[in-house]
Amino acid sequence: MVRHGDSPKEGNERERGLTEKGMSDAKRIAEVLHLEGISAVASSPYVRSILTVQELANQIEQEVLV
Repeated sequence: MVRHGDSPKEGNERERGLTEKGMSDAKRIAEVLHLEGISAVASSPYVRSILTVQELANQIEQEVLV
């Protein structure tokens, strides 16, 4: 389980994206987990959560399950 990356503190809760730090953290998560044999990636419907795991999903050639 991975917590979403850093996101801006303003805006609609469900639609907030990631800050630059959050995007950097998401790339690091993908680097660390892509060799762990993960075959599926699931996320809450919040944009920041999907963005956090999208790179990992891309690397394993899977869609993010919401």
